[in-house]
Amino acid sequence: MGLFRGLSGRLLVLTVAVVMVVEVIVFVPSVARFRQDYLEERIARAHLSALAVMAAPDFMVTKEMERALLDGAGVRNVVLVREGARALILTSPGLGQVAESFDLRGQGAGQTIADALSRLVRPSGAEVIRVIGATPEGGPPGQAEALEITLDAAPLRVAMLDYGLRVLNLSLVISLFTATVVFLVIRRVVVSPLVRLSGAVRRFQDDPEDPAREIRPSGGAGEVAEAEAAIAAMQADVRRALAERARLASLGTALSKISHDLRNMLAAQLLMTDRLGRSSDPVVMRVAPK
Repeated sequence: MGLFRGLSGRLLVLTVAVVMVVEVIVFVPSVARFRQDYLEERIARAHLSALAVMAAPDFMVTKEMERALLDGAGVRNVVLVREGARALILTSPGLGQVAESFDLRGQGAGQTIADALSRLVRPSGAEVIRVIGATPEGGPPGQAEALEITLDAAPLRVAMLDYGLRVLNLSLVISLFTATVVFLVIRRVVVSPLVRLSGAVRRFQDDPEDPAREIRPSGGAGEVAEAEAAIAAMQADVRRALAERARLASLGTALSKISHDLRNMLAAQLLMTDRLGRSSDPVVMRVAPK
């Protein structure tokens, strides 16, 4: 836990978080694009199946062929739309009720993302959806203006979830790799100089009067080099202040000794003067007042 309390550890966690947020921002339109491609691919497959039916005599195929064409396209039925008229080309029995319809022609990015998120968060079950899209180019003259397909929503959601998990795993790998590189670079470029700087400050704190404990600025450029120069100047000022304080302390000690000696001398003179003042000798009594 101590690692993550340090600067480099916090940078590691922050880098992983930022990369994951960016990946999430990229993930949403990426999944929406996957859903769009999935549906457009089903449109293209259904178009090929429709062309196969249209190439058959009287547009008639066997039930087995119809089932194979629908399974190959991954859809439940195929409808060609030409000049406003709808023509059912392929269908499967027991289709059920259509839950939602989507028109891929001219659909905006916002609506595509909203539809993709709605499909991800909502369980599909046996739900059936209808998708309308433009037919691929290159078909024969008189081909349909649009193609309408019906398909199960559950396989679409499973494919989207599988794609999302692959994107998530890739995002984790990218974020961890990026965070590791950033961690090593930051530790080498920023954290190591700061650790060296704090160690020099602690050594100076233990014995400020030792000149060998002063920091030696690296002389480089940047904030760390400026901090080293500022700390070196501060340490020099501290050493000068300590030296001045030591000199003042020595001077105070000397003055205290001189004052003590003078007081001793004056005390002896005062005692002698007091004794002379109390003397009964005529000569002393005559001289003492002077």
